[in-house]
Amino acid sequence: MAILHSFLAWGMIAGIAGTTLLLYAFSINSWQWIVLLWSVLTLANFLQFWGAYLPATLPQKYLMKTKELLGNRIFMLSFLAIFFGAAAEITLMQWISSFLERGAGMSKVTGDLLGLCGFALCFGLGRLAYSFYGKRLDIHKLMIYGSVVTVFCYIIVALSPATVLTLAACWVAGAATCLLWPETLVVASSALPMAGAALFGLLAAGGDLGTALSSYVVGAAADFFIQLAPQGMAMTAEQFGLRMAALLGCAFPVLSAVFQTILKQSILKLRKEPAVSS
Repeated sequence: MAILHSFLAWGMIAGIAGTTLLLYAFSINSWQWIVLLWSVLTLANFLQFWGAYLPATLPQKYLMKTKELLGNRIFMLSFLAIFFGAAAEITLMQWISSFLERGAGMSKVTGDLLGLCGFALCFGLGRLAYSFYGKRLDIHKLMIYGSVVTVFCYIIVALSPATVLTLAACWVAGAATCLLWPETLVVASSALPMAGAALFGLLAAGGDLGTALSSYVVGAAADFFIQLAPQGMAMTAEQFGLRMAALLGCAFPVLSAVFQTILKQSILKLRKEPAVSS
């Protein structure tokens, strides 16, 4: 699962670096043609999935009913963990470029290549490293510690006056958040082996919901704090708003750590319970 999800990072890097090079080669006025060029990849995906082999699954009568799954404690904790884990991951990912350009004064190209691509590189390498060396490690602890480290990364991004330190925090956050989505799926499916595909679909929806809500909240917070920016600061109102919004974003990794901790305790409790004979 970690290897599979690492390809999100490689796709991001290819898309960002490729688009930057194409804009440099053909000018920014050609951006519509560049978007059209990238759409070829979605067509390729369509053709690949059209003939994809789907392995056999257990009949639905042997699997947990969706209503039963929605009322399951492990599922609900997993849903909240992936919701806030995805929010912690995507908030910084989506705002790095704007923050470095407007909040730290970097150029758009430099912010994209060093900030966003750097985040994605650490994000993908972290997932690859876990896939090779993580089998002996406690995945729950990795996700809890990763969430805690991300809290400090958000604080550094929000408060650091040094651009280099801000970049380093973005890179570390990429590695720290890399397991929060895929490995929550893994621990939930291991704890609920009879949940079936519904588990993956619902948890993926939880992650998507977290990314959508967090992006909106941080954007709205930035607009709000811009209006409250005090006069006479060394930074602009926009820089103040972006930094305060990043500081507010700390709530997402904090809640991710909280629910990952409760999820771990609940799964350990489940494993200690005696099996009920049929």
